[in-house]
This record gives sequence, structure tokens and C-alpha cells, in this order.
Amino acid sequence: MRYAIVETSKAEAKGLKAKLHRTNNTGSKMAVNENELLKVNENPETAAAELGGKLQELQEFKNELNKWDE
Repeated sequence: MRYAIVETSKAEAKGLKAKLHRTNNTGSKMAVNENELLKVNENPETAAAELGGKLQELQEFKNELNKWDE
């Protein structure tokens, strides 16, 4: 499974709900998994880019989560 940190406003415009996902302190970013990205585009990498993020493997994603409020 791969994950992305995307811009909440762009994700909500595409139908994803921030209240169902982990968000940063300001609510400007949210974490989504590969399956959620498939709802936006059939290619999850393209979907992540459309939402202002990038698709990452689990360890890279965890590292990013640890510093997304900085």
C-alpha cells in the first residue's frame, strides 16, 4: 500500500472527506491511501499530483507525517 499527503482543499473538491482522514494541525493537508486516490484518477500517482501531493511508500510517508506540522 502506498500513501500521499495532499492538500485538503483540492481533495475535498474531488469528493474526499477530511473528517474521514488524518489531517495536520491546521487542516490544510490530509493523508490518503492509494485506494482513496483511485476515486480521483485511475492512476494513483497522477491523482496524488492533482491533489498537490506525491505517492510514497510507507516508510517515506511516515517520515513525512512526523514533520508535516513544522
